[in-house]
Amino acid sequence: MSDAKVQSVLVVLMGSLGDVARGLAVLQPLRELYPDATIHWLVEPKCEELVRSHPVIDDVIVFERKGI
Repeated sequence: MSDAKVQSVLVVLMGSLGDVARGLAVLQPLRELYPDATIHWLVEPKCEELVRSHPVIDDVIVFERKGI
């Protein structure tokens, strides 16, 4: 990665509850690597509360899949 400052990180992990729960482990290392970045997580409604409760996440974007 270049020397440019990372301002924002988007985590896109919308799978099953287990996948999302395992994905939470990357958040603290992300915060340590990019301490000033805003961390967003794109998630389906069924996992929203799990993701929203994590203190490292700044913003949760809820995406509802239709007909998939």
